[in-house]
Amino acid sequence: VVLSGNQDDGSAGLRVLVDHGGTALVQDPDEAAHADMPRNAMRVVPEARVLTAAELGAAIGVLVAGAATAGDDRVG
Repeated sequence: VVLSGNQDDGSAGLRVLVDHGGTALVQDPDEAAHADMPRNAMRVVPEARVLTAAELGAAIGVLVAGAATAGDDRVG
């Protein structure tokens, strides 16, 4: 999950996570207090799901529940 912030730290790590089967969630830059970090994450990981802060919690819950149901140790 990449949230509001400056610069591009986190984008490379998000790319690695997705390349290894993870799910990328990015806060909608239009609502972020600082849009640089979410925008950079979207550029590096264009397949990331872009959600509002309010939607992120529910999305994480679904991912965690799905992993637990599948008996998978990984989340996302």
